[in-house]
Amino acid sequence: MKEIHPKSSHSSNENTPGPISTSLTEMVAMLLKNGVISLLLDISRLKIHQHHAASYVALEGFAYLCRCADQTQVKAICREVVSKNGFRQLLEDLKDSPKFPQRAYAGKCIEMLLRHTPLADELDISQIRDLFQTATMYCIEGCEPIYRALQTPENSYMDETITYNGHIERFAGKPCDFKKANLPTTLAHVLPVWLRVQQDSILVACTAALWRGKAITRRECLLIVKQKPEILSRLLLITSSPRSRLDLESWSDMIAARLLCQLMHLPLTMNSSQYDIQRQPETRAAVECNQILFDHPNSALLLIGAWNRILSENPYQYKMDILEQWKIRKYPELGRGSTIELGQARGTVRICMLRLFSNFTLAVEAPTPFFLVLLPIAYSACYRVPDRAKVSRASEEDPEGYLIRCEYEERHIVAVKIRQHKPGSKETFFQLYIQQETIIGPTLLFQVLARLSDCGYGLRELRRMKKMPDDTPMMDTQPTHLAHIHQIVDPKVIGKLIRLSVKRRLVAQREKGAFYLVKDPALAKEIYISGSHLANAVIDFGLRNQLTEGVTENADTLVQAQQELVFHLGNACEAAAKMGDITGAKGFAQAALRQCDSVVPDAAMAIGWDLKSSKEKNQRRLDQLGR
Repeated sequence: MKEIHPKSSHSSNENTPGPISTSLTEMVAMLLKNGVISLLLDISRLKIHQHHAASYVALEGFAYLCRCADQTQVKAICREVVSKNGFRQLLEDLKDSPKFPQRAYAGKCIEMLLRHTPLADELDISQIRDLFQTATMYCIEGCEPIYRALQTPENSYMDETITYNGHIERFAGKPCDFKKANLPTTLAHVLPVWLRVQQDSILVACTAALWRGKAITRRECLLIVKQKPEILSRLLLITSSPRSRLDLESWSDMIAARLLCQLMHLPLTMNSSQYDIQRQPETRAAVECNQILFDHPNSALLLIGAWNRILSENPYQYKMDILEQWKIRKYPELGRGSTIELGQARGTVRICMLRLFSNFTLAVEAPTPFFLVLLPIAYSACYRVPDRAKVSRASEEDPEGYLIRCEYEERHIVAVKIRQHKPGSKETFFQLYIQQETIIGPTLLFQVLARLSDCGYGLRELRRMKKMPDDTPMMDTQPTHLAHIHQIVDPKVIGKLIRLSVKRRLVAQREKGAFYLVKDPALAKEIYISGSHLANAVIDFGLRNQLTEGVTENADTLVQAQQELVFHLGNACEAAAKMGDITGAKGFAQAALRQCDSVVPDAAMAIGWDLKSSKEKNQRRLDQLGR
């Protein structure tokens, strides 16, 4: 999945200015010069008779001009709207306008403003909170209010907004005539597609509101969550709602999942072999955010439901449906790209759910049954990724299996990367980075096993468990669930998972970081940090279970995990130093030295690790940073 940069979005091409003819740009320039933007905004504010469409047609005109304009003109148009205090008016229209087209176009205009102007930098927390509140309410209302409105004679004329303006296809940016294409023209079929486009647009606006020159702080997120906790419920509902067969290319679930991760982001720092999750005020605020989410009614079940929803979907059938739809629309070449983006969206939802589960495991007070339910989920995210060549060879023999294997491969490469530029600098940093499933999956698994050990459910107790606790969620699957847990904690399975994580995935992660260290140190740092989290989770699990009952043969592998942790922390120090983050670089070097001190020298010698050299190297890094 492509990295997401400020003032850009993973949204429809309907809203993205593309190559425009000279005549169109000249027309837009003339309209700008003659004050048409101010006129459109004034018309949109008119409180005229219900039967008149002028107010929302004016907003539609604004959105259309942005599609016709080049990038410079789009920014000029948006700046003029901001100067006229248009944001507040648009937000009010989105919230309670009696005309549903006005609400839809208001949301689209808000997205344009936040993506193409510095408006996001000027929004205070109360305005961001109001945007989230209004946008999420709009997204969960669904089609029913619009259906009811169109049943009344005074509103029936509005259906042309959907049946005509909804023909702008999202991925192609080309109009499609439903009658000529033999697509269903009834409102029941067209409306869900039209509404999903509007919902995607307004959720992208929420994401853009968090892309400020200075990243939103955890304490600011805590204020939003405390003042309007219902925002969490709505984002959870959007994420876990079944995908509509009428619009398989919707991204609402992916954007909502990413927004949840942005609000719940847990910044972790290393303290010896343990996570320091209480020392910094920002981290304390993030911990409280995650506790509020977990304590919210049915939140855990909705998150698990989102995960299960992805598992229950039939990606092969989805692919066939999408290809057929684009073939009918006369643009069959665009179908393949749509199926790839659908796979990326599904993969993003998966890793976002895994990140939230990981946050819960590290930072919230939760009952033991919740972690027992998480254990099979974490294990299912640890599967091997098929080799690319094998996937290609399987395409003709087994098309359904081919698509499923391709989706596994997508999980290997999909990562959520939200990058921002530092104010007044060309340097960048990541506001949010969620590693691919091959790293976050085993990280979560070992974190869950360590947390269960703290609750009195070590490997020995899990293997001897005869039944699930009475208060375990989703008890209808108890026998299968218990058998799956026994399979996971089998000594051979545990040993295999440890060796796979340490000897393959951690090594591959370190090599990947080295590839980006020179050309993109910000990305390299995040890669090394995510690798250190996996190494730390393996070590933590091993210490809590004292390497007993079937896993003693993995002692050398756990020492290798300590070695990888030191290497990842040292390399993260190098990356942070290249970025100019001296404080962060010192912290990584100090953490690497503390980890070296915790290693038994004889154990390091047994695996061929020159522990003394690692200590000296990290001490030199620290000394150089001190100067």
